Amino acid sequence: MELAPLLSVSVETVKRYTSKGQIPCVRIGRRVLYQPETVLAALAEATVNERRVADE
Repeated sequence: MELAPLLSVSVETVKRYTSKGQIPCVRIGRRVLYQPETVLAALAEATVNERRVADE
């Protein structure tokens, strides 16, 4: 399964999120692997944290 279509974003956006550390991944050599459930949970957590900051 490809991550970009799951998130409804481009491959470049996935790469950008990865380089900024916004989504978790595992690097094996030159390969970058994602666990979709973990990525979705990380993005949901980031959204909750952003809302908390905005409400303060």
